[in-house]
Amino acid sequence: MPPADLWVQLGETTVAIECKRPFSYDGLGGNLDKAFSQLRERYRNHPTPSHVRGIVALSASKMENDGSRMLKADNVAELNSSVRQLSNDFVTKTASFWDNARDERTIGLVVSFRALSPVEDVNLFTVAQHFTWIGLAQSSSDREVFRSVSSAFNKLVPNAKDVDTTD
Repeated sequence: MPPADLWVQLGETTVAIECKRPFSYDGLGGNLDKAFSQLRERYRNHPTPSHVRGIVALSASKMENDGSRMLKADNVAELNSSVRQLSNDFVTKTASFWDNARDERTIGLVVSFRALSPVEDVNLFTVAQHFTWIGLAQSSSDREVFRSVSSAFNKLVPNAKDVDTTD
């Protein structure tokens, strides 16, 4: 099996990240099943399986927009609000998929959204991008690993949001 899409080392813990880009909601279940299966394989094949955790990185852009739709906004605040609402709606619609193939070592997902957007007040055509981190970790130590990865990412990428489903 080829290596994970990305590996992150945090002290003694190694985090495998598997990336998926479903093109429709019909393909979401299969993509998540494959990502979770790949992560379980990573856990089994790692020299120290007890020290490996996993995260699924999911691009939801094509699922939400086939490219024919733009997020129109009068200003940046309205654009941010629209993108956050898309993210919240996605989390609500897809929560049932997360448990289907999950292993306790799979500590979360990061979901990315991108959409073309004209912003009227600044007369700017831009690409809106938003990341939502969804925590699935069961133990406090795994939640800390997840927060460490998401916090480091959030420092690099503005407009990201954390959602912890374990509390």
